[in-house]
Amino acid sequence: MKVYRFCLFSIFSSCLLILSSTSINAQTKTSYPPEFRENYIETCTNGRGDKRIEAMCRCTLREIEKKYTIDEFRKINRETEETGQVPPELIKLFDSCQANLNSYKSLSCRF
Repeated sequence: MKVYRFCLFSIFSSCLLILSSTSINAQTKTSYPPEFRENYIETCTNGRGDKRIEAMCRCTLREIEKKYTIDEFRKINRETEETGQVPPELIKLFDSCQANLNSYKSLSCRF
């Protein structure tokens, strides 16, 4: 569990760097700029070709976009960097994506 939480913190720290270096025009909950989305996936997967990691990263990005504007996500990232703790609502978001991937994997193993 500690490794999992460390990975979440690493993703958020990386996202903070992406947010500070990406010009943001859209401020809607469902429309993050394409370069942000690409950078998020690249940073989240850390360049590994693992399909499960990429699926997890895409799921978390999709859920973050649904729930937070860019400004809200920036604030969360700042708070995470300052406290060193990932907010509980984001842990739930990541847990939900992980559970969905696990159930998909178990279903796909039956075929």
